[in-house]
Amino acid sequence: MSKQIRTLIIAGVAIVVLVGLLLGLLFLLPADEGDSSSTTSSTTITLLDKSVDDAGESISDPVSKVVLRQGETSYTVAPDEEGQMMVEGFDDLPVDTSAVSAMTEAFALITANQKVVDTSENEADFGLDEPQATAEITYADGTTATAELGDETPLKDGYYFRLSTEEAIYIVSTTFGSRLLDKAEAYVGTTLITAPAAREDDENAQAVVYGMELGGTVRGSKPFSFRAFEEESDPSNLAFFGYIITSPEVFGVSMNQEMSEMYAGVTSLYATEAEKAHPTEEDLKEYGLDNPYSTCVLTLAIQSASTNEDEETTTVYYNKTEHTIRLGNTNDDGYYYAMVDDYNAVYLISTSSVPWAEAQYTEMVSEFLFMDNIVDVSSITVSANGEETTFNLEHFPDETDNDKKLTVTVDGETYSTEEFRSLYQVFMQVSRYGETDVAPTGEPDVVFTMRLLDEDRAPYVARFYKQSANLYICAIEGMSPYTVRASDVENLLSQIETYLNGGEVVV
Repeated sequence: MSKQIRTLIIAGVAIVVLVGLLLGLLFLLPADEGDSSSTTSSTTITLLDKSVDDAGESISDPVSKVVLRQGETSYTVAPDEEGQMMVEGFDDLPVDTSAVSAMTEAFALITANQKVVDTSENEADFGLDEPQATAEITYADGTTATAELGDETPLKDGYYFRLSTEEAIYIVSTTFGSRLLDKAEAYVGTTLITAPAAREDDENAQAVVYGMELGGTVRGSKPFSFRAFEEESDPSNLAFFGYIITSPEVFGVSMNQEMSEMYAGVTSLYATEAEKAHPTEEDLKEYGLDNPYSTCVLTLAIQSASTNEDEETTTVYYNKTEHTIRLGNTNDDGYYYAMVDDYNAVYLISTSSVPWAEAQYTEMVSEFLFMDNIVDVSSITVSANGEETTFNLEHFPDETDNDKKLTVTVDGETYSTEEFRSLYQVFMQVSRYGETDVAPTGEPDVVFTMRLLDEDRAPYVARFYKQSANLYICAIEGMSPYTVRASDVENLLSQIETYLNGGEVVV
C-alpha cells in the first residue's frame, strides 16, 4: 500500500471518529423542544386522562387529593367536611375556588408539548434527579400518580417533566409547570370585602362608604374619622358637605374631586394575592404589620333617598357593615402587605385599592373658614386695628326678588345687598393653609364673629394671630389651630373697606 493511500485512510477514520463523538455529545445533552435530534411531536401528547370514565362521560370531581412538595415545603389539597377542596389547615381562610378548580382540572388531564427522551437514564441532565416540585395525586377511581417537575427549558417556554406511570421525560407548558410551583397561599381567596346587600324593594338603593376611622404611623399623632352627614343628628350648617369630620373635631370634609375619589369607590376590596397564611409575630414585623403604616376602620352602608309630596328629600342609611384594614410595608412592586378583618393571613393589595392609605387630616378637612348659609346668619362682627364693624342682616324670605330677601345695615345705615353676598364669599374663603403646633397667645389681631338666627347655636368665633409676614394662626373655638395666608386675612379687611365705601367687592 502506498504512503499516499495510507494517509487518506487514516484521515477518513479520524473524520468518522470526530463525527461519532459529536453525535454522542448531542444525544447526551438535554434536547431542546425544537431540536431535530429528539423524538419530537408537534401535537399535544396526552400522558394521563382521568377527566372521563371508561364510557367517555365527564367525571365531575376526578381529583380527590393532591400532596404538593417543593423542597422541604409541602401542603395538601383535599376535601373538607363539607366536600370543599381546599388546603388542609386553611379552614379559617376563604378559598379561591377558581384556582382550586384550575389545579384539579390540570391534574385530571395531564398533557405534554413534546417528548424529550424515552428513558430516565440521564435524569440529572433535566433536573429530575432532584425535582423542583412533585405532586402526589389521588384520583376518584382510587388510582394514584406522581408528577415531577424538573428544570425550565433553555428557551424558558416549558419545563422538563416526568410522570410515575412511565420512564419517558417530556416538556410541559409553563402554565402547567407554574401550577406545580404554586405555594399553598395561591388557593386562598382574595375577595376580602364586599358591599352590603340592599332590600329587594328598595329601588333607590346604593352601596356607599358611610365612614372611615383613619390611623397608623403615617398620620403620626393626628388620626381622624369622618362619616356621612345625617340630617337628624348633625349640625344643619354642615349639610352642604355630604361628609363631615367627626374627630378630632366636627367640621366639613373637603369636596374637591381628589378627596371624593378617595372614598367614592371603595365599597369592596380585592387582594392581588395571599402572601402568607397564619403569619408569626416575626412575619408581622417583617411585613410592617406589628405597627401598621396605615389603618382604616371602614363602615359601608346602603344609602337610600326618597322624596315626599313637598319635594323634600330624605336620605337614610341601613345594613351598615364594619371592616378593619391594616397596611404595612410595600414590596418591590409597590403593593402593600395587608391584613383585613379577622382573616389570619397577609395579603398583597394594590395602592389603587386603598386610595385612603396616605390621606391626612389637613387634606380631608374643608379649607373654608365656614360654610353656613347666609339665610341663617343674623350678624357678623369683624374687629381689627382697634375698630369693630358689625353687619346686621335682616331676612325677608317671602320676597321674590333675591336682593329684597336681605337687608344689610352697619350702624343703622343700609348697604348693598348684592355686594354683601360677594363679601360673604370673601369671608368664607379665608382658606386653611396648613397645620401648626404653635399655641397662640396674647390678643388676636383680627376677630371674626358670626351670630346665627338659631339662638340655640353658639356664635361662631375665629381669632387670627399674626405669626409671620406670610401667615396668621387661626383659632376657632372647638377646633385645633391652623395657619392661613396673611394675604387672605388682609384681603378680608381690604374688601370690608371697599364695601363700606360703596365699591365693588371682588371675590
